[in-house]
Amino acid sequence: MKPMVASLFMLLFAGGPAWAGGGRATIESIEILIATSFPVQVFAVLRGYLGDGCTKISGITARGPLANRFHIEITTERPAGALCTLALVPFEHNVPLAVHGLPKGDYEAVAGGVSASFTLRQDNKLQ
Repeated sequence: MKPMVASLFMLLFAGGPAWAGGGRATIESIEILIATSFPVQVFAVLRGYLGDGCTKISGITARGPLANRFHIEITTERPAGALCTLALVPFEHNVPLAVHGLPKGDYEAVAGGVSASFTLRQDNKLQ
């Protein structure tokens, strides 16, 4: 196979059926945004990338807090048999964290092995 033809073959068919279905997005960073309202609203800004041009985000879930930690997961899907470029596709999503009613304290958001911490300086509930 000529080098250019081999490269095109790898570009179109790399991964094959093993990539079909769901997976998880790669998370590169988490930034915490705290709104100046009361009760306070907290958002985790997740930045990362998808593995190719066909992969799409299929769901975002935020669970917690469990032991003062929120677990965030971004799931993906890729059509079976799709012919895709292997270019990474960046994304950024704001994920609201369920902080209403929480006591003051230190908390952490975790996604894909990356984490960020934040502090609620007072109980986050209306009196």
